[in-house]
Amino acid sequence: MSGGLGDQKTDQEAWPLSQAVRDELGGVWCRALEALGLRLRRGSDAFVSYDGRGTLWIAPDADLDPEDTLAQLIFHEVCHWAVEGEDAGQRVDWGFGPPSEDTTPERRCLELQAGAARHFGLARLMRPTTEFAPWYDQALSEARLSLDLLHSGRFAPTVVEALRATQHLVRRAR
Repeated sequence: MSGGLGDQKTDQEAWPLSQAVRDELGGVWCRALEALGLRLRRGSDAFVSYDGRGTLWIAPDADLDPEDTLAQLIFHEVCHWAVEGEDAGQRVDWGFGPPSEDTTPERRCLELQAGAARHFGLARLMRPTTEFAPWYDQALSEARLSLDLLHSGRFAPTVVEALRATQHLVRRAR
């Protein structure tokens, strides 16, 4: 693979991650979010929501599934923004409604998420725990996954750096 993504690795991370590692991973992705010009707020009003004005809301840890990580949730939302385009950052929830109305945005996001995570050996760690996990699994099994959004554009350096840092932390934690 070209474009500075590095060598594809095998997905070897294991659950459970210690709370210290989960916190470090969350820090990596919070810094990535900030580098992209967004703020993170935690609150119980929604599981995950983006306000279209630069604030990503994610439920507190106590409201998340045990397998969820802040890293995985932020990565997923950044993938939504990347596939919907730069101007999606100006729209509530990246400009699309509930996935029950149109599944295309969720599927496109999960394809990018699965391809990038698999490339860095993080497919299991970055797997969503929602009802859309089977779509992610299907995307992982697809023969061709496009990582074009990670080769160019404003998202590329930040996301690649965060994925590399995540990969490093997971390896070190072993």
